[in-house]
Amino acid sequence: MNVEIKPLCQYDVLDGFLEKLEKDNEFFHPDLTLDLYYGLWFNKQLVAIGFIRGWEGDWPEKVLGVAVLSEFRRFGFGTLLYYKLEIEANKRAVDKLRVHVHPDNKPSLSLFGRLGFVFTGEKRENNELIGRKNLHPR
Repeated sequence: MNVEIKPLCQYDVLDGFLEKLEKDNEFFHPDLTLDLYYGLWFNKQLVAIGFIRGWEGDWPEKVLGVAVLSEFRRFGFGTLLYYKLEIEANKRAVDKLRVHVHPDNKPSLSLFGRLGFVFTGEKRENNELIGRKNLHPR
């Protein structure tokens, strides 16, 4: 098994991935202009992307997201990519992460719950649930 995680910085790398993702994931909308993006390749195929947003402002929490192509879910790729993003957040002295998850997106709610994000029922204006995680609990 050959797994590689590396930074993404151009939309052309994502063309085929985004087309596949749109078919089964209406909840993920990347913006590579300001965000920190990483891709996970399995046997030389891009199967997952993850990001951290919030660098352009004075956000107290950075927003994290992970998307895995449906046929590659439940193999641990989302978890592996999350841990890479957490390492990058720690390198940049990020204290708090948050995720926005549609209430119908049970796989993401389960993943982020296992990774230590706490969902208190707080919602965004678009009805997405907000989960938070302190990277440096006191």
